[in-house]
Parts: sequence; structure tokens; C-alpha cells
Amino acid sequence: MSVVSTIGDLGTRAAVPSIALRDRAERRALVARAWALELGFLVLVALGLALVWSASSPMALARHQSSTHFLGKQLAWAALAVAGFFAASRTPLRVIERLSVVALPMVVLALVYLLLPGSAGAHGGAVRWISLGPISVQPAEPAKVALVLALARWLSRLPVPDGRITLTVLGVAAIPALLVYLQPDLGTAVVLMSATFVLLYLAGAWLTHLIAIVVAILPALAWSVVHHEYRWRRLVAFWEPWENARTLGYQIVQSFVAFGSGGVFGRGLGGGTQKLFYLPESHTDFVFAVLGEEMGFVGVASVAALFFLLIVQGTRVALAARDRFGYLLAAGLTCLIGLQAAANMAVTLGLVPTKGLALPFLSYGGSALLSSSVALGFVLAVDRHSASLTPGREERS
Repeated sequence: MSVVSTIGDLGTRAAVPSIALRDRAERRALVARAWALELGFLVLVALGLALVWSASSPMALARHQSSTHFLGKQLAWAALAVAGFFAASRTPLRVIERLSVVALPMVVLALVYLLLPGSAGAHGGAVRWISLGPISVQPAEPAKVALVLALARWLSRLPVPDGRITLTVLGVAAIPALLVYLQPDLGTAVVLMSATFVLLYLAGAWLTHLIAIVVAILPALAWSVVHHEYRWRRLVAFWEPWENARTLGYQIVQSFVAFGSGGVFGRGLGGGTQKLFYLPESHTDFVFAVLGEEMGFVGVASVAALFFLLIVQGTRVALAARDRFGYLLAAGLTCLIGLQAAANMAVTLGLVPTKGLALPFLSYGGSALLSSSVALGFVLAVDRHSASLTPGREERS
């Protein structure tokens, strides 16, 4: 046996343990990410149930003669959301990819149906819900997830987006965004387009192209605000809340009061007073303010840390993905959850004008809870798919 062959044989034997060690390390990282995502999700859902009970009980008692009216509904949705999360997390990635083909057309049809006269339920001047027997469904919520699924599949099969591809993708995304805008729901429309821009950037689109498109859109966005009185009123309330504390700025000022009265440790769960018909939408869009009053700065910081944990772990899942579709899907869905959480928190803290966006996993509302839960489950499914591929067999489709 030659010296060269002996050295080669020794090198081959040495490579086997190193590959095994790397495989074990990757699987330990997967287990850590899975635990972080699952635990963070379950804690947020449980905390959301507690906050919905606390924030909604006065209204539920006054309107429905039962302090647990809204809690009962949210409990049913939470059970469905937890089941949806774990089912989604165990769905094969190729099944998810096939699902993306039909998901977006289905939600677009539902959004079109909403605009038909007499077809849906209205609330606060907006038509956003479809009644299905005893429950109401808000199609704009699954539309966010469906759009990310469809764009992730599409962009994974396209070359690096040039100007033409970028405009085509934006044009497709504008269809559900426009339908949502006509409800009217500008906040969700902005979220849909923001997620699209992020996915385009991650897919390799030129940043200069994206910035130029955003600059071109801004005048239309400004026109939409100026020529709709209720949006203009929200902007005035944002700029001068205290000068309009009893009128336009009432809601945000009451949110400030909730945060301020909570102090460091809060008044205790159920001990807040702003939910006693002072703070409008206390169990939906402004549940974060109830958290600030009842659990204080510690509670606010803890929830922010949990969302940060989900975003970090979701980003790690995307970076560890073995194929382009998984990478774009995990990154897009993580961005979607992060965008909504950041927007809701910013609204309640008076950092941006009121948007009407739910806080994922915490706000009252079954459609939002179920959609966010399935989205996070799909992120975990990407990680499980990556772990199922042995080193050297990465997919690049």
C-alpha cells in the first residue's frame, strides 16, 4: 500500500466523525430553535387569553350579561390556533409549496366577495368579515399568509429580479392589497405591500429599484390620507394628541394614561381601570396598552422580548434553510409577524398614527390568531425540512 493511499484512507476516516459531529450539532440547533418557537408561541397565546379576559370583561358584562363572553370565543379560536400551529409545523415543505398555488386565488375571491353589496358584516364603517354560521372570518388575515406563500414560491423559481420582474411581482401583490384597501383597510394593505418589498429584496432585487418605487408610491399614499377625512383625523391625532385629548386624540391619550399608570410592575392582572370604557378597542387593537397598565414595564418588556425571540429564531430558520423556497418562506413569514407586532406596539405608544392592526397572538380576534399561528408553524416546518436533508444533499430549487 502506497503512502498516498494510506494518507487518503486516514483522511476519509477522519471526515466521517466530522460530518457526524456537524450533523449532531445541526440537530441540536434545530431542537433549540423548535423549543424556542414553540415555547414563545404558547406563552404568547396563554398571555393573550388572560389579557382578552381582563380587557373585555367590562364590555362583555355590559353588552352580553356575561364577563366571559369574548373569552369563550377566544378560547375556541386559541384551541384551533394551537392545533393549526402544530399541524402546520409538521406539514412537508413540498405540500406547503403546492398549497401556495391555490391559497392566494382563494383569498382573492373572498376579498372580492366582501365588496359585493350585502355580502358581509360591517364594523366601524369597514366591511371586513364574512359570516359563516356562528363565526365571522376576516379574509384579510389569511391573505397576508397566502401572499407570502405565493410570492416565496414564485420568486424561488425566478432568476434574480430585474426591473421588469420586480414590477410584475408588485403588480400581482397589489391585487389583494387593493381589495383590502377598498374595505377600507389601509394598514393591512401597507403590511401586504411591505412584506412584498422585503421578499423582493431578499430574492435579490436591486435596492435602488425598490426605493424608487416607494418614492413613486408616496404621493398616492399622501393623497389617500388627505382625501379621506377619517385618515386625516388619525394623522392630526398623532401629531397633536394632547391638544385634542377629548376629541381626535382621545384614544391615544387614554393609551398613554394606561402605560403611565402601570409603572414598573403594573396594577396586577385585572386591576386596570382604562378598560372600564375609557380606552376604546382595549381588547383588540390596544390590548398592548392594557398589558402596560396591568403588568407594567416588566410585562411590556417581557412581551417585546418574546417577539424578539420569535423573530431571531425565525431568521435563523431562514438562514439555515437548504433551498430557496424555504429561505424566502421562513424569512417572509417571520417578517410578517414582526411587522405587525412592531406596528401595533408603535401605535399604542404613539410612535405612528393609528393603523387598526392586531397584535399577533395577543389581540382578540380568531382570524388573526389562527393566521399568525399557522404562519409561525410554517416557519418551523421549514426548519424540520432542512434538518431532514443530509449534508451534501441540499436542494437549490
